[in-house]
Amino acid sequence: MEFPDGVVLNVPLRGHFVSRSPFELRGGGVWRGEERLTRVSLIPLPRFYRRRTSDGIPMHRVAKLHGRDGLATTLLSTCWRWAQGKACKFCAIQVYGEKDPLVRKTAEQLTEVAGAAVEEGVARHLVITTGTLASPDRGARVLAETVRRIKERVDLPTEVHLEPPEDPESLEELREAGVDTVGMHLEFYDEAKRREICPGKAEISRRKYFESWRAAVEIFGRWQVNSFLLVGLGESDRSLVEGTRALLRMGVFPRLVPFRPTPGTPLGGISPPEPSRLERLLPAMEEEFRKAGALSARIKSGCARCRACGLDALLPRPPV
Repeated sequence: MEFPDGVVLNVPLRGHFVSRSPFELRGGGVWRGEERLTRVSLIPLPRFYRRRTSDGIPMHRVAKLHGRDGLATTLLSTCWRWAQGKACKFCAIQVYGEKDPLVRKTAEQLTEVAGAAVEEGVARHLVITTGTLASPDRGARVLAETVRRIKERVDLPTEVHLEPPEDPESLEELREAGVDTVGMHLEFYDEAKRREICPGKAEISRRKYFESWRAAVEIFGRWQVNSFLLVGLGESDRSLVEGTRALLRMGVFPRLVPFRPTPGTPLGGISPPEPSRLERLLPAMEEEFRKAGALSARIKSGCARCRACGLDALLPRPPV
């Protein structure tokens, strides 16, 4: 939904916590009981959702509109970490995959959907994430080939998400394929919490993340690399502030994302962070971003450009 000041937020509709919310979305506004707190408008479903690809797949199963103008997809809905028995405890990638047989999107399908979304005027950037592959490049080469084929026909700024590849050359291959921005998500700056919640990803050292971020900033540019830092799973405020500072110093855009439990996952029964905590964190985060000159308006594509799911949605968007 979009607020009068232009802020766009993703509103959760699933999960046990939704029914307990004191807020209600109705009649073009957000209400608490009989008090309307603010006006909002809902972003309409795009027309391409009613279309099919040339191989008969409904386009909304291939990619979906995120936020105001982002197109997003999961290229491969299986993950090596699940096969290891070390999946991130919040992850729903194979929960969704088991319900939807379209676990592998093709470059042709994505090109057709991206073209339809651009033609309709609803997509201005593209996000492609994927389950992690066991190969040393962690899926970078599959992502690179997919992006290369899409960009042969559709000019759409594109972000990809992946774990840090073992070989830094993979990041250069992504740039050569036309990737504009990269997300490599640490999830937690607190190492103990990272090992608890993300046992597989935690096998990649924090030092390796820092090395990969530095290399990616050299390749893609300042603020064109980002990392999620989750809020609400037992991490301390101090670790969030320290992590934010560390990333900003490198030119990496931190995305503080309030945790939303997904039904069917090991953490599906816990509650999101209290709004009071987010209100307490926001001034500190705003000051860190201001001092670093983090310019979200200059981010070419991806989650840090969309901002609809993170605490950064509430941070001022600096002018370009």
